[in-house]
Amino acid sequence: MAEVVLTRIDDRLLHGQVSKKWLNEVKANTIIVADDKIAEDSEKIKILNVATPIGVKSYFLSIADAIDKLKHLEEDIRAILLVENTKSALEIIDKGLNIDKINLGNQRRRIDTKEITQSIYLKDEEIKDLEKIEEKGIKVMILTLPEDKLIKVSDIN
Repeated sequence: MAEVVLTRIDDRLLHGQVSKKWLNEVKANTIIVADDKIAEDSEKIKILNVATPIGVKSYFLSIADAIDKLKHLEEDIRAILLVENTKSALEIIDKGLNIDKINLGNQRRRIDTKEITQSIYLKDEEIKDLEKIEEKGIKVMILTLPEDKLIKVSDIN
């Protein structure tokens, strides 16, 4: 099984911050985007794939297929797993993916969201999802970039 070196919730999924900063930070060699809609949209896959660095393998799969793929990749694979939102993060956890921490990155401003940072806005329901993730024993790290100040779910009020 591949080692998941970073699981990240990011509504932009694969983009420069992930492919430059986070990839280097965790020394990953594979990126897996787990999203049921994206997996069926070849045009979006082409657009997202532009951010995949040379020499890095990327997969754009449904959540179920992403979990299966991780279980069957070679052990020397160091993967970043990307999901779009807190619901998808809960789904991968509930479907049996064993992770000990999860990073919350970009979540754009929407109606009824609370500003957490300049690039992270959450609805009350999403904050509750993060609390549920922590109740499962998984550490939630809220930070857009590796050098940012860490915010904990308990810091959000």
